[in-house]
Amino acid sequence: MSAPASPPPSAPASAPPRRVAIALLRYFPHGGLQRIAVDVALALRKRGHHVRLFTQDWQGQRPAPLAGADGSLQVIVPEVRGVTNHGRAADFGRALTLALQNAPADVTLGFDRLPGLDLYFAGDPCYSARLRRTRPWFQRLTPRARTFLKLERAVFGPESKARTLLMDGREQAVIEAEYGTDPARFRVLPPGFSATRSRGPNAERQRAAIRKELGAEDHFLALALGSDGHRKGFDRALLALRAANLGAGPRSLLAIAGSGHTEGLKALARKLHLGDSVRWLGPRDDVAELLQGADVLVHPCRSEPAGMVLLEALSAGTPVLVAGAAGYASHVAASGAGMVLTEPFQQKSLDEAWIQVMSEPAADLSDRALRYAAQLDPNGFVDAVVAEVEGA
Repeated sequence: MSAPASPPPSAPASAPPRRVAIALLRYFPHGGLQRIAVDVALALRKRGHHVRLFTQDWQGQRPAPLAGADGSLQVIVPEVRGVTNHGRAADFGRALTLALQNAPADVTLGFDRLPGLDLYFAGDPCYSARLRRTRPWFQRLTPRARTFLKLERAVFGPESKARTLLMDGREQAVIEAEYGTDPARFRVLPPGFSATRSRGPNAERQRAAIRKELGAEDHFLALALGSDGHRKGFDRALLALRAANLGAGPRSLLAIAGSGHTEGLKALARKLHLGDSVRWLGPRDDVAELLQGADVLVHPCRSEPAGMVLLEALSAGTPVLVAGAAGYASHVAASGAGMVLTEPFQQKSLDEAWIQVMSEPAADLSDRALRYAAQLDPNGFVDAVVAEVEGA
């Protein structure tokens, strides 16, 4: 069970305008962390603050500067050198430091681990702990690892004053064990998700249209959403798809939507002889419609600090199959609208859960999902981050 959310610091009812810097390494339109960063920036701007959003790479149309009596928002993409991801990340950190020396901010909020932060939104698992669990010891000596460990220590190390905003409380113990971070420097945010994915009055029409597009009118349709297929466990979903279609029940299809490299997954699908049972959708803007069309969201992740997509699925009335590694898996368990796989992950458990969900009354699962999601406040998540900024 997740730790309870920490109450946000109280801020004056009419907080004076503040100069806020928001930093993330890269922006792309379909990233969950990226959506949160922009939502927070817009919310701060609406409350009258002056926001500069720094990123080393902006994919898609860059918004024009927003300024007015109710605050301002400016996107800044500094010139960054380097041919490797870690080299560019380090240079972006230096560029950010220089920019804030020349034009200081009252509060600096990072969505990646970077130097000089006042607040860090922890959207990724602890890098040092992940190396320790999954890589040989000498991996820590590579230039890539040394760079990212240095950036992480700049946030979590005892010499830092940065406060960390957690989406799920379980990660706090992991970080404390790695860095000896003062527990007072952590805040656990309330659960959050995008209300734009919730079920609306056109849900049935959306469902029919998506299922027709994907050729799934007479099949069980599972949906996998995410931009990092390996970490999200999409290979595990492909194995479960094969197991489901070896049985005597209705044929299953798997739709995979999101940005990122899929060559390895496609090679695995060919090896498993899945043929046209997989729909490779790539990045999609119609996530709400995809959730309506799916019979289940499958999310057998290897690591996931939270997993907003789980709550978005519940708010759409879509059942969920999720690995216990996801921070928000506890909400799926509490809803009764799906299944949470115990850790350590066992492929057989996912295979069996897939078959079991297919046999459950779909309307009952959907009703449970909607009833649970109705108890949550989708705006409370961003509001809590804004309160942290105003109280910093």
